[in-house]
Amino acid sequence: MLRKFFGFGLFVAVFIAPSNAQLFSFDASTQGWRVYDIPYLGNHAASRAPNGALPALDGTVGLPAPSIRVTDQAGETWIGPPSSVYGPRPDLYGQSFTFDVLYRYTDNAVYASVGIESPTMSLWASEPPPVLNVWLRRSYVFAPGVWHVTTVNGALATPAEIHSVLSDLTGVYIHTEWRTGPDDTSVDNIAIGNVHATCPTVTVHPESTGACAAASVSFTVAADGTGPLAYAWRHNSVPIGSEANPTAASQTLVLNELTAADTGDYDCIVSNSCGPATSRAASLTVCACLACSADFNQDGGVDGTDVQAFFAAWEVGGCDGDVNSDGGVDGADVDTFFAAWEAGGC
Repeated sequence: MLRKFFGFGLFVAVFIAPSNAQLFSFDASTQGWRVYDIPYLGNHAASRAPNGALPALDGTVGLPAPSIRVTDQAGETWIGPPSSVYGPRPDLYGQSFTFDVLYRYTDNAVYASVGIESPTMSLWASEPPPVLNVWLRRSYVFAPGVWHVTTVNGALATPAEIHSVLSDLTGVYIHTEWRTGPDDTSVDNIAIGNVHATCPTVTVHPESTGACAAASVSFTVAADGTGPLAYAWRHNSVPIGSEANPTAASQTLVLNELTAADTGDYDCIVSNSCGPATSRAASLTVCACLACSADFNQDGGVDGTDVQAFFAAWEVGGCDGDVNSDGGVDGADVDTFFAAWEAGGC
């Protein structure tokens, strides 16, 4: 029997058919999954009560969209396919359980992340508090060193105990509750067993560029590898939340209304069930792109301080020194600047 140990929680349940590796990608439907309510009684197997709800097929997010989106229902909530897919799975020993998940809330506690059960035993693995609003790839191997008996604080499961659970597997659970209040989590690309995949290789890296403040710019990456491929863009090694910028989870990152805060390095982590690959970083420089280069320091006057400010930018060679906007910083920019400066303005 499966015992919960963190109070009320929200689960996504995957039940395994007696076949080889399975991939649930939710490309067109929820693939027969349904939502069930589990009142907290400590014994899930004795308290399963279907409420008949359908999980949400969310066409706005996913890798690629759509994906299954789960919010609190009542008591404890999980989703799973019909019981007809239960069965023995000794073939899974040593293979992987992977999925993509996006969490929108956390109370920064450590919870059980995944669990597997037979009628007589449950095994659990935990995760630290997740990064929010970023698609995360989770992977667990059905082998020793990962699973704990009964709770995440229990003893590490032995090979015999893992074999015992897999020989009469009745459930595999993905824990999507990461705070005690309401939760909202999306799940995609659940693979049970080794899906034979080619690891991603980045073939097109993003290129460094400069752009004017308030303008838009884009970075693109391309990769080979078994799909679906997941994309996660970073700014100065910090993940860019896909809730704030949905393009952060796509091949092409688009940044609008640029400000100086957008200056920095951008790279992309491309992943599939085999693992991740990281692109080279591309630098973005946000330029002032002055409408009137004569008043270079923007103090409202045209005088010697503008000459000093111009040459400081020109000697650096950055985009602020490209006053004629020809893509280079050279003597032509000096001529353009002094033509405007000697005229006393623009």
